[in-house]
Amino acid sequence: MIVKVGKRCVACGACIARCPTQCLSFEMDDAGFKYPTVDKDKCINCNLCDKACPILSNKSNRNQIKKAFAVQSCDNVVLKKSSSGGAFYLLASEIVKKGGYVCGVEINNDNKVRHSIVDNLKDLDKLLGSKYVQSDIGNTYLEVKKLLDNGAQVLFSGTPCQVNGLKVFLNKEYENLLTVDLICHGVPSPYVWEKYLEFQEKKHGSEIVSVKFREKRINWINSGIELKFSNGDTYFEVMKNDAFCLQFLKNFCLRESCYACEFKGDNRFSDITIGDFWGVDRLYPELYNDKGVSLAILNTDKGVYTFENNPYLKNCLEVNLDKALKYNGAYWLPVEGFKYRNAFVKELRKKPFDKVTRKYLRKLATRQRLYSYFNKIKRIITNKKK
Repeated sequence: MIVKVGKRCVACGACIARCPTQCLSFEMDDAGFKYPTVDKDKCINCNLCDKACPILSNKSNRNQIKKAFAVQSCDNVVLKKSSSGGAFYLLASEIVKKGGYVCGVEINNDNKVRHSIVDNLKDLDKLLGSKYVQSDIGNTYLEVKKLLDNGAQVLFSGTPCQVNGLKVFLNKEYENLLTVDLICHGVPSPYVWEKYLEFQEKKHGSEIVSVKFREKRINWINSGIELKFSNGDTYFEVMKNDAFCLQFLKNFCLRESCYACEFKGDNRFSDITIGDFWGVDRLYPELYNDKGVSLAILNTDKGVYTFENNPYLKNCLEVNLDKALKYNGAYWLPVEGFKYRNAFVKELRKKPFDKVTRKYLRKLATRQRLYSYFNKIKRIITNKKK
């Protein structure tokens, strides 16, 4: 039964989409993450939910990585809208121009993060840029399948687990499907995001009308979160100084499965993996641009074909993958768990957002100082024995 997946569940929604009796639904846990529950009166024990689950399917897909490229759009408007070098836009815009559809993540009018499908360049703008909150997949797997079955070209983008979930749900290869996943740090709690927004709205005395996670007001490396309010106020802070972004970077409120992610390295179902080309200034200084550089990893022959036949990507420079990933550890390994995660979320339900955040940042700093101190003592003792 699908509910036995427990904390390994990634909330891709494939089980719910596959269920023929609609006996499955999502319920929130204390941290604000969705997990499937079953109505036993409706369940017919067909086990289709298990077969649609990327965790229970036991399928691995050790991609033979073909090539890796540094990507930067020549269009400054695209660069400004994108988190890094605009690789996603260059891929997605070609699909749309040819009459296809793009499924990606947007922040809707209620500032909730969800997957949606677009078929024009104007709406494609909604899918650009990072959204550091777990997205609500909703019915998009079913909608994507319908489009594919009707012969439409579709690009689906998401986290590695969401792409894997789609592939297992579809249960067959579609030539008209291109999948793009991300070099993923982990997905923060929608509940914690909601509390952060409430805190900011109270502080500014106004509703938030737009959000951008990676505004390059300073430059790409020092990008930050930007909030605009209905009263005309604008809030901007670099990620390393913003309360919510710090929680994301320090792993305070990620989904349990992120701390032991099963879709790292080359265990991916995607055709193309994209992310920030961190370290490009050190590794390939001639390619560095403070407006952003993307790293694109081509995992399949379809990914290579797509890349080579996109007129805007033909001049991108091929790079050595191992070298390019030197400063991108999130590609290979899950993030370290946060010891106080559950206590943090529990306290957040009772106390002000900023106070709880400061408290646990201090706890983390103290723990890190102690860890560093004991490691230093250990090295001294080891050296004396030698």
